Amino acid sequence: MRSKHKKYSGYGDLSHTPNNPNSCTRSSLRSPGQSVGMEQKWIIFWSLLHIATLVCFVLGIYYTKEYMLMPDRVIICDQAGNLYRGKSCNVLCQATAEDIARKSAMAFLTRNGEHSNQQALEALFGRSAQKSLRILIGNSQEEFKEQSIRQIPVIETIEIAGTPEKDQCLAFVRGTLHRNGIYMKMPYYQKLEFTLGLRLMRSGSLSEYPLRVLKMVYDEKSIYDNKKGENQ
Repeated sequence: MRSKHKKYSGYGDLSHTPNNPNSCTRSSLRSPGQSVGMEQKWIIFWSLLHIATLVCFVLGIYYTKEYMLMPDRVIICDQAGNLYRGKSCNVLCQATAEDIARKSAMAFLTRNGEHSNQQALEALFGRSAQKSLRILIGNSQEEFKEQSIRQIPVIETIEIAGTPEKDQCLAFVRGTLHRNGIYMKMPYYQKLEFTLGLRLMRSGSLSEYPLRVLKMVYDEKSIYDNKKGENQ
């Protein structure tokens, strides 16, 4: 009989037997190239993870800084119960001046035969400016009543300029006026260009608007008028 001999290598028995937990197959062994490739993959993975963490950290610092520099959003309620939404910032800023200039122009130029914006005009315009208002409104009040004129302004641009006085600024409001009325029992339509110059001054009372109109100048020019069959 031939004797059966087992082959051994210097690394031990490589044959797989169910009862030998230390046994393994040749297919489960990694070559040096595979080991190096696996190590490179792990190095790339951890490197990318560190880069992503660093990017998130930098973005977190940037957006935290931007959030801290943002003005607070506030809601203001006046004595009449009107709510105004805005941001906490310096009173004499462009946004505040534009808002007051827009409100002043709309209160002044939105007119009909009765001109029912007296309360808003008194809140927005100072005493000196109110005198100019009474003159301008009084010069055309009779015409507005007799011809049932209804006037609607459309604001196109608002420009804000500084002044040597720290508590004042200038505002120039430009736009178009649309008028509808009845003349000799016939309806008519007029279109005019207007320019309203305002000197705004910081208000001294917390119960008033932050800025009020100190002085004003006004000019208008006819663009279209079918009242007399004119198209200028």
